[in-house]
Amino acid sequence: MILQGNDLLLYAGGYVVAKAKTCRISLDADTLECSDATDGNARAFKLEKKGWKVTVTSLVTAAHTRFENLDSIIRLSFVTRDLYDNLTGDRMTGNAFITRSDVTANVGSLVQGTFVFQGTGALERVMEGLRDSDQNDLYDYNGGNRLRAPSSTL
Repeated sequence: MILQGNDLLLYAGGYVVAKAKTCRISLDADTLECSDATDGNARAFKLEKKGWKVTVTSLVTAAHTRFENLDSIIRLSFVTRDLYDNLTGDRMTGNAFITRSDVTANVGSLVQGTFVFQGTGALERVMEGLRDSDQNDLYDYNGGNRLRAPSSTL
């Protein structure tokens, strides 16, 4: 399925970030140069740490709400919608600090704001264990692994 910009919803603290015009999700990884055991002249790198950040630009309806939660930890979830506007299991969740909040007010234009959420910990696909109607855990037949599905909680 091809996603459009309005198919990605950002939930902060369980609520959709209202009137979001743009949302940018950035992932990065730090690397450390190390020696290559097979070829001493070639550069080799190993992965050190991963990180993520989210920047959201939206319309502002109340300026004070843009500054009240600065430096708070918020639970973020990114969820996609299908062709019929139903939420899908395609979602990522993690905790983030609100590290920046800007409000821009130009004469003759709508007031816009930008939030920056700095991820703390992993941004991951949360999976829940499946259970039958008697609340027994379900396992696959071949490997004996517990069956899991994307979490429906935000």
